[in-house]
Amino acid sequence: MCTGNDGPCLCDTWVFCGNKEAYGSRFGEVSSSLAFPFFLLGFKDFILGEPGMLNSIAVGQLGRLPRTKMFCEVDQYPMASKTPGLLTLGINSSLLRFANANFLKERITRLVTEDENGAEETGKDRLQILILDMTNALNIDTSGILALEELHTNLVSRGIKLAIVNLRWQVIHKLKLSKLVEKIGADCIFLTVAEAVDACLASKLAINNANFLMASYHPILVLF
Repeated sequence: MCTGNDGPCLCDTWVFCGNKEAYGSRFGEVSSSLAFPFFLLGFKDFILGEPGMLNSIAVGQLGRLPRTKMFCEVDQYPMASKTPGLLTLGINSSLLRFANANFLKERITRLVTEDENGAEETGKDRLQILILDMTNALNIDTSGILALEELHTNLVSRGIKLAIVNLRWQVIHKLKLSKLVEKIGADCIFLTVAEAVDACLASKLAINNANFLMASYHPILVLF
């Protein structure tokens, strides 16, 4: 792993390194000694249907159980309610790596698009904030970091804010090394989904109030 003392990166492959600057020009290269075993493992999981890299890419939409601060997947608990203007998703994969990172990003992007289209058709509040629960993600590699960075860039271009919940130590350590935490903002990292939803609702209310004041502001011209 990296020396941690601003020295050269000692990782055998970029897969296990989250420090883009330390790894240098080799960043993005896949070690042939690792690529083939990972391919065989993923292919076995795909054929046999066993839980593994390719089958652990599901993303579930979360909702709040009535009169509680508990959030669970709405597919399993239909009584769980969604919050207008917010989209809360939970990652069901324990690892975010090159085998599932792009699939995960595309799945999240598709859910965001579906939510936006649904809001336009029903006249509900436009999607303003995406909350991503990463409780199940135990580790992440460079492909996973790049996927999150691309997702964040895409959301910003669409006027949507990203909030992340319950990052494990190894995950947040690598996100800090890659400076992704700085891009997202430390104020957008939360311990629980309930805290994230409450904070995002307050932020959403403040944004709506500011927009209302700007729309209702009419300067008065006084002539002397």
